[in-house]
Amino acid sequence: MRTATLLACVGTSLVSLVSTVQASDYHCTNGAVIPASYIVSALTRAREDANNYQYGFSPNQPGAFYKATPTATSYEQLYWREISVDPGQRSIQNVNYVYEVVFNIRYDLRYVNAHRESDREKRHTFSCS
Repeated sequence: MRTATLLACVGTSLVSLVSTVQASDYHCTNGAVIPASYIVSALTRAREDANNYQYGFSPNQPGAFYKATPTATSYEQLYWREISVDPGQRSIQNVNYVYEVVFNIRYDLRYVNAHRESDREKRHTFSCS
């Protein structure tokens, strides 16, 4: 009975997680293409890390606070986590980029962003959609 309940919960979680991510790849304004499966993987890893209290995260803080929130137009706290990408997506025209998913406490995807690895303050963000 417990195994069946666990499988039902995991299945429901995966279905809800997949439904928040578009099915096609994400095209970034820096020229990179990020497969949708990488986005799903990053969100899944964020949820697992938070539920297992890994890397300083918890169910109440599943990622690093997204610096742009809360704002006058945003009514929810957002979090971000880095996306693992292939080396070809990381370096474009000899510039290294870091990619991130931005999500809310329910792991609903809000943004996929890129920024130059050297720009730790994220002043120049490239959007992916």
